[in-house]
Amino acid sequence: MIHPRKWTRGLVLAIALAPGTAAAEEAGTTASADATGGGPAEAVWHPMTGPEIWLVLGGVDVAYGDLAWERHEPDGILLFRTVEGLYGATSIGQWDVQGDTRCLRWNRAAEWECYTVETDGADGIRFTDGYGNVSEGRLVPRGE
Repeated sequence: MIHPRKWTRGLVLAIALAPGTAAAEEAGTTASADATGGGPAEAVWHPMTGPEIWLVLGGVDVAYGDLAWERHEPDGILLFRTVEGLYGATSIGQWDVQGDTRCLRWNRAAEWECYTVETDGADGIRFTDGYGNVSEGRLVPRGE
């Protein structure tokens, strides 16, 4: 059974309604135009290690289309901004790397929720929680 977290329900719904995402998630890949122009190429996902997660997430933002973004600060602060209503909403939490997983919590009393992290070798990144829920985003330089 899939158990989405409260803060991710709106994001999951919006991503699920985006064109082409359902087929990409079922196949475990993301379609993108290949370099030869001969049609879509499938992304190959590679797991990231703990040190790679720190290095990558500490210097960029993760964008989820035009719907939301995350910022992982080097001091462990996590900012999550989503477009909800007229002005959107920002949540502040904490992040950490435990083993080879990225872990989050939205208040100090909460338990850590940990995710495996994979990259496509370009700017694609995806997080998978313990229930198999996948969130796929794009790494973007800060301020973009």
